[in-house]
Order: sequence, then structure tokens, then C-alpha cells
Amino acid sequence: MVQNYYKFKDAEGNEVIQVMQNKRGEQKGLKTILSERGRNIRGIKHVDMLAMLAEEGDFKNQKIWLQELLEDAEMEVDFFPKVHGERVQLD
Repeated sequence: MVQNYYKFKDAEGNEVIQVMQNKRGEQKGLKTILSERGRNIRGIKHVDMLAMLAEEGDFKNQKIWLQELLEDAEMEVDFFPKVHGERVQLD
């Protein structure tokens, strides 16, 4: 299942544990997560920050919620591309 922390090394090589929720138990925001990881976000658009975060290892390798749920129930999951029904040729 999803971890609520992320381990990484800072610029000096020290191991850092980043907790994903604030002290009230609420999920941290995009800017907070990136800035805590030492990323310079000044002047960067929201969509570009999303792309930066998507390239972080823990986010990039995260399975979607449904996949985790089904795999925990020992079910096999296969995802297929979306296809419009009128374009599918049935034999």
C-alpha cells in the first residue's frame, strides 16, 4: 500500500525522511513537497511542477489505487487503452 513518507538524500548526501502529511494529518501540497525535496519552484507554473513531481521516483513507480487494491486481494489486473465502441471490429 501507499507509504506516507519518502526517503531521499539531500544535496550534502544526508538521508532525509519526508512525511507526506502535515501535523494536522492533511496531505501536503505540491509546492511544499517539491521545496522540501530541494527543488527550485520559484516562477514555475503549476503544470510544470506536476511534471517535476511525476518524475520523482516514488511518484513515478506508484501503482494506482485500484491496482493496489485488487493485487492485495490476489486478483490479476490488466489495463488496456481506451477504445471507442464504434471503432472496434468484432469478428
